[in-house]
Amino acid sequence: LNATIPFMRISRSVSRYALMVQLSMAVLAGMGTAQLLRRTVADNPGPRLKVVTLLPPLLLTTALLSATLFESWVAPFPMSPPDTPAVYARLPEILPDLSSSGAVLNLPMNYDRPGYLLYQTVHQQPLTVAYISRDDPRTLTERVPLLQHFRHLGPDIIAGDPTTVGLTILQDLGVEAVVLDRYKMPGGQEREYTEALAHSLFAEESARYEDDRITIYSVPTVGQPQPYLMLGALHWGPLRMGEDGNRRRLIGQQKAKLHLQHGSAGQQLRLRYRSVTEGALELFNFDGTMQWQTLPPAPDGAEVTLVLADGQGLSLQASTADGVWIEAVALLDETS
Repeated sequence: LNATIPFMRISRSVSRYALMVQLSMAVLAGMGTAQLLRRTVADNPGPRLKVVTLLPPLLLTTALLSATLFESWVAPFPMSPPDTPAVYARLPEILPDLSSSGAVLNLPMNYDRPGYLLYQTVHQQPLTVAYISRDDPRTLTERVPLLQHFRHLGPDIIAGDPTTVGLTILQDLGVEAVVLDRYKMPGGQEREYTEALAHSLFAEESARYEDDRITIYSVPTVGQPQPYLMLGALHWGPLRMGEDGNRRRLIGQQKAKLHLQHGSAGQQLRLRYRSVTEGALELFNFDGTMQWQTLPPAPDGAEVTLVLADGQGLSLQASTADGVWIEAVALLDETS
């Protein structure tokens, strides 16, 4: 039932219906007690009920109420303090230049970890990544380079070196501290990729704090922001792996935006796409109000170079309902 009925499937766990079951049992218990009392009266139709006649149902009712109260009793339970590294309380001391609005990026972040919410109760800084119960494609972790790399432990469809634009992205997002927690990375690709990318990003910066578990970096100010691409919040499909090993995202007949940050008019963009069947790829200006190019169907894939005349980005849309796969987008420098 949990896998087939929609309103049950969204709960993710059948145990969440325990409260409704208990309330229903309370109603059934009341109905059963009333029925017992009616039977007692029917069996003893005298003008006045005797105490000995009412005693069995009263005892049964008392026992049921006692059992219900016992089940709901909030008994003292032995507890231990949750695991909170003491270094979070010292964050202002370790990073004296950390502003009150400076966000903390906790790593790893290949999936949402509720522990970061606990740590925030100590350091009181905004969070870059925390915990939500469901994947939301509108969040920046699915849309921005570097965060995409940390999330998927590899590149998304936005091609390029994430360390080149990483500090610019962190500065744009207001991130001032990056914290690596090795206890949350048991090993394998999760630890290897996350640590390698973080160390490469801060290759010219020394860690402000480091022990067996925690490493803390301060995000430096970027003098010359680097241009980078960012996926729009709507109408991009989830990241998928193609049969050829290329990562890709599907777009349909609703305009999906591609933002250009810190870019300039005339910026060149390389785009690789693949039609699902015979659908063409329609390109619009960033606002989506004017169509300026239609790329032909490419069931075997195709790559084109575009010029972003307005320096803001563009909107993409498939001409058919089955959509078009976008396999890679990359900014080109002046020498490309």
